[in-house]
Amino acid sequence: MEQFHLLSTAEGWIGTLWSRQGLLALSFPRPTREEARVAVKEVLPAAGRRFRKNPGIVPRPGEGCCPSQSDQVSESGAEYGSEGTTDGHPEGTETSHRLIIERSVALLAGGLERYFQGRPVSFLNIAVDLSPYPLFFARVLEFVRHIGYGQLWSYGQVAAAVGRPGAARAVGNALAANLVPLVIPCHRVIARDGSLGGFGGGLPLKRRLLELEGCRPDPAGRYSLKGE
Repeated sequence: MEQFHLLSTAEGWIGTLWSRQGLLALSFPRPTREEARVAVKEVLPAAGRRFRKNPGIVPRPGEGCCPSQSDQVSESGAEYGSEGTTDGHPEGTETSHRLIIERSVALLAGGLERYFQGRPVSFLNIAVDLSPYPLFFARVLEFVRHIGYGQLWSYGQVAAAVGRPGAARAVGNALAANLVPLVIPCHRVIARDGSLGGFGGGLPLKRRLLELEGCRPDPAGRYSLKGE
């Protein structure tokens, strides 16, 4: 079963796609409902093509850890609509999964509303489905998911944290494949020299998100990394 939901936020419409395991895809804010709908439904085919071209690096078992984060998302505010598909599961089970997803949608909607108001938010209580990713990509994304609000890491720092020192480029590839930006905050990963690096939503949006979190560059346009 997959369910598609549209969320109305202060920054625009966001499309979301949910599986039984959790949030599967999320679009960047779009001006209209239809643009958000199209954007999120194009995410999975595009990701599949990217994964086939670059299967990633498989880490050794037990490598990697996550930084601590304790904030939780509150329930509030944003409007959402939904449409769903089923795959032949018993009606009771299907209803149960649908209700679980709808509760998660409400949590995500409230969290996004707070986030775009410039308030600290963590999305760690939103289940995320990492099953589409190669193992190394999933490990990187799980780590980045735990990078706290307003904290900035470099691609190299993330690579070292997941047990692959020197694999900054592979980390960048993993983040480029992120299907759930904001919830997995890949915008908090920047270049070692403090420049923005890349971002699927474009650098102006990355700069905007960091500004919302209180991260501002120095006069040379460089940001400060964690531990500096």
